Amino acid sequence: VVTTLAYDIIARDRASSTFRKIAGAAGLLGGAFGGAALAQFLKKSVDVEAQFSQTMASLQVNSGVSEKSLESLSRMAVKFGQDTVFSANEAAQAMLELSKGGMTAAQIKGGALQSTLQLAATEGIELDRSATILSQTLHTFGLRTADAGKAVDLLAAGALASTAGVEDMSAGLKYAGSRSEEHTSE
Repeated sequence: VVTTLAYDIIARDRASSTFRKIAGAAGLLGGAFGGAALAQFLKKSVDVEAQFSQTMASLQVNSGVSEKSLESLSRMAVKFGQDTVFSANEAAQAMLELSKGGMTAAQIKGGALQSTLQLAATEGIELDRSATILSQTLHTFGLRTADAGKAVDLLAAGALASTAGVEDMSAGLKYAGSRSEEHTSE
């Protein structure tokens, strides 16, 4: 079992590697930015990389994915960070939440993350919260990950057709799902 200390070591190791790369490039930019501004830029860059690396290390431990699969998920998070309004860190955190909800790397890559992004964009809710809502909805009703897009569409349609938001709809569905589960088990 890997401990929190191990997460920190992995994240710091990856951040140090990134810092060395940035420091090399910084020499070229030093004159243009000035010392203080450059130092602030470097610190923020390293902090962002450290947070991303720590989240990805947590994802690896939580999901048990290989290093190769983790690299693929990392590239996916970065791509979503470039192509959407969400950052790579937010995408990585959503992947972690989906993993905690029992989804595999293949399921995350196969559409669960995309559905999570769509749900979050519906009302501007946080991406990791959207991942939790999606996971809970799928589990509550015994749906497969392939049904994630349909679940998101139904949650969004319900929220748009009422005064309730997606989070309210999700909370209500938890109770409806548990009640329907009680009746089907009798």
